[in-house]
Amino acid sequence: MKTAMKIVSVLQLICGALMLVLGIVTSGMFAAASAESLATLSVVLFVLAGLADILCGVFGLRAAGDGAKATPAIVLGVIALIGGVLNIVMAPSVHTVAACVIPVVYFVCALGLKKNAQ
Repeated sequence: MKTAMKIVSVLQLICGALMLVLGIVTSGMFAAASAESLATLSVVLFVLAGLADILCGVFGLRAAGDGAKATPAIVLGVIALIGGVLNIVMAPSVHTVAACVIPVVYFVCALGLKKNAQ
């Protein structure tokens, strides 16, 4: 369970960093096209998603080190799952369902680590 959590947490960190970069690139594209409101919305959404992924990664690695500290990882896992379910509801596709795999594995690992620590 610890190894799976470490792997998923590193994936979350990588995804978070990519989301932050994507937010910056997207804001530059929208700014060049004079679409300020779209640029602002895009940056906010990408930055929030990137920061959430980075937080999941950090707290996941922390939980993998000490299962007693898994509660924040569980909370972030629930938030990630809610976001994934909202994506599926708003835009149902194979891609959005596949995008929920990492949050599901993250959440299950966090629960397992918490259970093993008790």
